[in-house]
Amino acid sequence: MKRIFRFFAITFFLLGIASCGGDGYNSPGPNPNPTTVTYKATLNGSNEFPAVTSSAMGNATLTFNNTTKAFTINVTHNVVNPTMAHIHRGLAGSSPANNIVFELTSTSATTYTLSGTLNAAQEADLKAVPELYYVNIHSTAHSTGEIRGQLVEYVAPY
Repeated sequence: MKRIFRFFAITFFLLGIASCGGDGYNSPGPNPNPTTVTYKATLNGSNEFPAVTSSAMGNATLTFNNTTKAFTINVTHNVVNPTMAHIHRGLAGSSPANNIVFELTSTSATTYTLSGTLNAAQEADLKAVPELYYVNIHSTAHSTGEIRGQLVEYVAPY
């Protein structure tokens, strides 16, 4: 009887160890070279340079395809009387002259969008210093920009 008990105990133990190889999902971690990369920005008046007092807010999501170099950006906002929106090249707390990279197209009273392709220099900038680009929306009340947000790479939680 002791031998049978020992046999089953050892067998159970060995099967238990063999099954401890993980949770059945073999994830190597984040892909260092994904096909698409997402960047997000939260837009508000305090991010403008100089800062603007405004209750308006917005969100931007840019998806970049590493293979085709194409991107799509969608911006939603609640700016009253928006006049235009852009993607600019410039770090937070700065407003370099002539820094408009792309003009965004208004698709409704509360959205802007654009699809395009990055050139090699823009792609290198985006990958090296993603927060080098920002989105801002101008309005009749704030002609130089009412809300702004830096684009930052978005990493989805596991």
